[in-house]
Amino acid sequence: MDSLVTSARPEADDRFDTARVTVAVDALAEKHSGREDVFRAALAQLLKAEMVAARDTAQALLLRDRNGRHCAERLCFVQDEIIRILYASATRHLYRSPVPSGAERMPSSPPAATAAA
Repeated sequence: MDSLVTSARPEADDRFDTARVTVAVDALAEKHSGREDVFRAALAQLLKAEMVAARDTAQALLLRDRNGRHCAERLCFVQDEIIRILYASATRHLYRSPVPSGAERMPSSPPAATAAA
């Protein structure tokens, strides 16, 4: 059973620098304020470039250590972070709601499974 237990996740910046990308997104939003179409295009271009870079890094690490599971975990983490950044960008810069409803809030983790009655 011990072999199934994984160690704590490395810091996010080990796999993907979410803070750096978020700062870049905020800068794009400020630069293209009032021109949402231009912001969307710039955001897509930025995140696509980040994804390509993350895939290149994952591939290089895979070729070095031959650990497919670590490669898959890295790619999943990066994709999760990009989705979080996209959601945050949409709610902060494109579709602002001063008081979001419960349905508009994105949970930080999946809800716990409930037992059937």
